[in-house]
Amino acid sequence: MKVGFICAMDCEMTELLELFQDVTVTNIGSVDYHAGMLFDHEMVICCSGVGKVCAGIAAAILCSHFSVDLVINIGVSGGVKPLNCRDIVFSTGAVQHDFNTAPFDPPMHVCVVNKLVIPVSENDARTLAKIAEEMYPERSRTGLVLTGDQFVHGGKADELLRLIDETEWGPEKPMAIEMEGGAVAQACHMFKTRCVVIRYVSDVLGDSNQVSSFEEIKNDHTGELIPVLRTFFSNIQ
Repeated sequence: MKVGFICAMDCEMTELLELFQDVTVTNIGSVDYHAGMLFDHEMVICCSGVGKVCAGIAAAILCSHFSVDLVINIGVSGGVKPLNCRDIVFSTGAVQHDFNTAPFDPPMHVCVVNKLVIPVSENDARTLAKIAEEMYPERSRTGLVLTGDQFVHGGKADELLRLIDETEWGPEKPMAIEMEGGAVAQACHMFKTRCVVIRYVSDVLGDSNQVSSFEEIKNDHTGELIPVLRTFFSNIQ
């Protein structure tokens, strides 16, 4: 299996990249793609930059140029209560909360793929979540990630929480609020490539300390994800 990793910030990529062996670097569209071996699999990792456009471009390049079989998007996010900081969310679907073509479609409905919830590889997500639950009891979560091109806090958090409450969701509920996962999921869906979005909760929507909590936690989460990924890939051919 060949796997592509997308991180939005260097602090989300550095610890994982340090484990790569036999690395070669290809620069495409001003982004360095580091290809090498990790956990006995071919891997490619990049720091796409923050936001949906950067993430979507990176996902498309991983799918088309590098022909990966699975894309994993890792990073930090805001959490929706009752989640706590340092909980880990494994996506069972992705929603673009800032996508709105009303009155032609319902809010958040992505007309290009004709979906509210963009599918991801749910089997992979649940396998990863089970591994994480064994390592970090009561901190592993599965659910939807909501993506938009904004750091949601203050009044924006109140607006989004109202939208979440007013929307009829299926069995999977919104868990993480972030800025890339929905774009990665859409690109992978269009390329028919498996995709998982993993988010480490750095702050909780509506809390008064959202910004300071994000600054405190954003740099120290990847180390907890590495054992989960190592175990996951050790069981895959």
